[in-house]
Amino acid sequence: MNEQARPKAIARRITRPRKARPIPRNLQYRLYHLRTRPKRPYRQRERRG
Repeated sequence: MNEQARPKAIARRITRPRKARPIPRNLQYRLYHLRTRPKRPYRQRERRG
């Protein structure tokens, strides 16, 4: 089963572009907050640590 399944999976990866794949929710959540957050909390963290 594995021998037959692997070539198909590889072929799908090659034929389909990476951008067509939806981004997982946890990554979207992280990227959204990293982009929208102001830079003030990061400066405070740097002083503390």
